[in-house]
Amino acid sequence: MRTGGQIVVDHLLAEGVRHVFMVPGESFLGLLTALHAEQRLRPVTARHESAAAMMAEATGKLTGRPGVAVVTRGPGAANALAGVYIASQDQSPMVLLVGLPPRTRSGAPAFQQIDLGRVFGSIAKSVTIAENSDSLSQLLAHAFHMAVSGRPGPVVLGLPEDVLHERAQTAQPPLAAPRDRKPSAQDVDQLEKLLDAAECPLIIAGSATWSAEAAAALAAFAGTFDIPVATSFRRQDRFDNSHDCYAGHLGFAPHAGLVEAVRRADLVIALGACLDDVTTRGYTLIKPRSALQKLVVISPDAHTAEACRPHKPDLVIAASPIEIGLALGDLRPPETNRWRDWRRTLRAEYEISLGGGLGSGFVSAGLVPLDQVAAHLARRLPAGAIVCNGAGQYAATLQRQYVYRAYPSQLAPLSGSMGYGLPAAIAAKLAYPDRIIVAIAGDGCFQMTGAELATAVQLELPLIIIIANNNKLGSIETAQLKSNPPRVIATTLVNPDFARLAQATGAAGFCADNIGDFAAALEQALTSRGPAVIEIAVA
Repeated sequence: MRTGGQIVVDHLLAEGVRHVFMVPGESFLGLLTALHAEQRLRPVTARHESAAAMMAEATGKLTGRPGVAVVTRGPGAANALAGVYIASQDQSPMVLLVGLPPRTRSGAPAFQQIDLGRVFGSIAKSVTIAENSDSLSQLLAHAFHMAVSGRPGPVVLGLPEDVLHERAQTAQPPLAAPRDRKPSAQDVDQLEKLLDAAECPLIIAGSATWSAEAAAALAAFAGTFDIPVATSFRRQDRFDNSHDCYAGHLGFAPHAGLVEAVRRADLVIALGACLDDVTTRGYTLIKPRSALQKLVVISPDAHTAEACRPHKPDLVIAASPIEIGLALGDLRPPETNRWRDWRRTLRAEYEISLGGGLGSGFVSAGLVPLDQVAAHLARRLPAGAIVCNGAGQYAATLQRQYVYRAYPSQLAPLSGSMGYGLPAAIAAKLAYPDRIIVAIAGDGCFQMTGAELATAVQLELPLIIIIANNNKLGSIETAQLKSNPPRVIATTLVNPDFARLAQATGAAGFCADNIGDFAAALEQALTSRGPAVIEIAVA
């Protein structure tokens, strides 16, 4: 017989989990004891539960398998809500294990009690509580199954303290792992007919579940058919941005030519449930049921209203975008290429939009143009580098200028959550230790989870953290200045010296006042054996 804590650890190992992100708590001492005896599963101690949950979410986003966070009851679970929200919005598979008070017969409220169903019920795919150790195997299997089935997302499982110490009498067989759903021959045939009739087709790649093989297959298909491919909001690494068929990114600041192209396209193929508010500019770019524009949505849950809302596709293919990406290679291109000029025009407009990273107008002495920083990173970093960011004005510049050339190479929250970049970078380095990992954050964004710099130091992770410091909450101030009358309220920040703060934590710290200094600091950071922070002053 095994204790509940041992059953949890055994199941995590069976699922291929190698890192568990947590802030230790008394309510799951039984799990900690089991972890101590198992060397193959590494606990990662974060400084705050929100960051631990973000690390788990980023792991799920990167690998396609659920990342796991463990938090304690009450305040710990409440703090983790931020990461669970990101997983829900971004369709990232994640399992949150919450240590709960011991089971009680009295029904009286326990110290730090929390109603998991009421707190997480609106954002998690499933919320359950283990009533005894005998049920743990089945509940864990269900949690991991739910996290990756259909539209991926977060699952919450409560673990009462005494259940983790209790010895199980029986063991339940695990559920079968879900398989990617393949498109039917009829689906592929209908898609081929729509392509044959199109004059100006456009693919929007933005599937939450993706793979390097699918990216390569889509690139080969687009090259053979000469079809332009755009990417949805913060999913730019689904297609090689340096490919001749890449047309740009439908984020907060798409170039005007791409916006017009979506409106003009007579066939839009959405790979994934990616036609969100930002990608479609408030749901205005895609024409509703029009003879002039056909819409195809390909997603495991495309048959549900949630996947397509508010759009009404002409064709829904309830299949894995990975599988359809691979199936596209079986299609035959038309005998005459009707789309070459269309594709060439969109590519040329995208290249013009990059602007060579030459800076935007006059830049005061002591300020570093962020577009030059992004362009320099694109030139200097290898294709396999993973770039992480949170939310803020800096993110729009980064994603407009940086060229993502491989999958996976981007970690960014669709939910627009600040503080995401550093926790995501820690998760990325643990998942891909041989890759260069860069986190970019604004000064406000960094300070949301900046304590995790100590986590990176403790783990001896060679990360590069770039902090764009303008001593304010820039995006909020910009919105205020657009109001009538314009007024600035509560956006000014008094910040620490981030380079010296990094050094005090045990990381390397640099300050850059111009693009030359930044380039030099980057070279030093690339050779650092631990975390390196580069602070740049921006307007």
